[in-house]
Amino acid sequence: MPRCPNPRCSTDYPPGSFKCVKPNCQCLLPEAVIAGRYRIETLLGLGGMGAVYRASDTFEQQQVALKVIQTTSRNMDEATAVERFRREARYAHQLKHQNIVPVLNFGQDGSLLYLVMPLVTGGTLKDLLKAEKPLPLPLALRYLHDLAAAIDAIHAHPLKVVHRDIKPSNLLIHQDDGRLVIAVFGIARAMQKERPLTQSGWALGSEHYTAPEQGQGKAEPASDIYSLGVVAYQILTGLLPFQAIVRSRAAKLPCPSELNQELPAAADDVVFRAIDNDPTKRYSTASEFVQALDAAVQLPNNSSLEMTQIEGLGNVNVLVRAIVPENPCSVCGQENRSSSRFCSRCGHRLDDTSQLGTDVCQGG
Repeated sequence: MPRCPNPRCSTDYPPGSFKCVKPNCQCLLPEAVIAGRYRIETLLGLGGMGAVYRASDTFEQQQVALKVIQTTSRNMDEATAVERFRREARYAHQLKHQNIVPVLNFGQDGSLLYLVMPLVTGGTLKDLLKAEKPLPLPLALRYLHDLAAAIDAIHAHPLKVVHRDIKPSNLLIHQDDGRLVIAVFGIARAMQKERPLTQSGWALGSEHYTAPEQGQGKAEPASDIYSLGVVAYQILTGLLPFQAIVRSRAAKLPCPSELNQELPAAADDVVFRAIDNDPTKRYSTASEFVQALDAAVQLPNNSSLEMTQIEGLGNVNVLVRAIVPENPCSVCGQENRSSSRFCSRCGHRLDDTSQLGTDVCQGG
């Protein structure tokens, strides 16, 4: 008996049901098949533009991330939903970069629009920030370099694409090498040749990461630089700017170096310039920002940005992966979730794979 994967719903349905019928949910149910190919396994996330599922590609015999948008939503007319989706699929498919999640396929199945992406199972940057502690400085700089490279690749698009939704929940950690990759292009838009799609009264993007001009419907590449600066402040201090103000009971935003003793005072001006209210005063590119931050921080030569060097740090909040993988593939050794039926790397059936467990340790 399929059960709605939305934890706030969890309604049971008779066998063969396709989706939850509750108006405020409408999640696809496990075993539902999209476009005759993608079988739903579980819900990965919900958002204003739709939902993301872990699905099995029955053609390629591999697991994928399936983003689904329902054009029958009350919050959006169908023409706008379809056009915004096509824009997301087209732009994301054109952007080829190691720090951008690629699009494998996209299309429409009845009232559902779907976007297929590789399954990234390393978690999100948001997961690492739940403890509200700064990340180790080498790791923070590594992630900011990855994010900056992705942002500059997006801005290099001929149509001046602006992502407009850069936030930790959209920043994924790749399971193979630990690099940061950026996902979700549902509200990205081209600044030239196409009309703006934001309808009156909508607030696109998370407000804490949204530049002032973007909140007024005037998003530009500098708006993504602002979001990058807010993410930098958060991973360097463990707090969002508004949290830092509230907790310090200060009249102005505390300097990052005041909240993180490992951070030199020279880094304060770099971060504050990135989140300046005036877009003309921010860095012109994301790479310019991280280069300025590198110069301000000046890590010792023996400070590596590699994940393998982080586990030896002292009193910091570090997630340490176990050596024994969970549900490993007997062919390629790839780690998979315990509920997975096929290897996410090679597509081999996992039925004959022994169920091995892992422990996730937290240091600091």
